[in-house]
Amino acid sequence: LMGRLREKLDDDLPELTEGLVSLLWPHYLRTIPSLSVVELTTDHQQMKQSDTLKEFQVLSRPIGERRTRCVYSATRDITLHPLALPDVSLQYEPDGRSVIRLRFECGPLVGDWSQIDLSRLPLYLSADSPVACALHRALTLGTQQFWLRLPGQGRRVLDAHFSPMGF
Repeated sequence: LMGRLREKLDDDLPELTEGLVSLLWPHYLRTIPSLSVVELTTDHQQMKQSDTLKEFQVLSRPIGERRTRCVYSATRDITLHPLALPDVSLQYEPDGRSVIRLRFECGPLVGDWSQIDLSRLPLYLSADSPVACALHRALTLGTQQFWLRLPGQGRRVLDAHFSPMGF
């Protein structure tokens, strides 16, 4: 009798836990589609303004014996800016606070930086998981102040924040 009871419990346990997990964390059991990160590198020296790509798709390299190609679709519109990020550095203020400096470069065809909409500038943290997680935490939770310095001007405080995008 105990053997049958134990067998019955073993049979029902996955159904019980799946039901409980689906109630508490419904997103946990959803399937996640195949994901990939694509880096689009623009020739920012030749761009005059930002360009938006709508319904952007990328084909994978041929896979397997049948040379199957997968189609990846972007989850949102992609805005290409006439910018490059040639330098990221960690520095320290005299009081000991850390400063992450992002130095952007703009192409010569853009006459005025104010023409570029930088209100939403996506950054991908390409690093090993511990480093990327530490950077993510520092940028989303640990920032105290943002400064912006345009060419030929002094630095000024900027009302800005980092927020996670997800997919």
